[in-house]
Amino acid sequence: KENIIEHVVSLSDIKSLSNHPECELSNMTVKEFIQLADINTNTKKKIITGKMNDNIEQVINKLVHNKIHQLYIVNDDDKFINYISYTDILHILF
Repeated sequence: KENIIEHVVSLSDIKSLSNHPECELSNMTVKEFIQLADINTNTKKKIITGKMNDNIEQVINKLVHNKIHQLYIVNDDDKFINYISYTDILHILF
């Protein structure tokens, strides 16, 4: 599955697990971190995506509604193309 987004590690994930007894961030691989995050939350997060034809209002609505900072843009085969963030939008608007 080349270019398919399977997991996103956020700053919130890192903060929530930084005090976990089994979490030694400096020696942990991303794979180990993801496994621990999935076990700790007992759920795998749904990755919110958008398409290249989405308009900016749709993007902003997805960001706000899902309380996320980045929207991953995928093609019709769900392959990752790029991402757009609040910061990207703000830089263009202001």
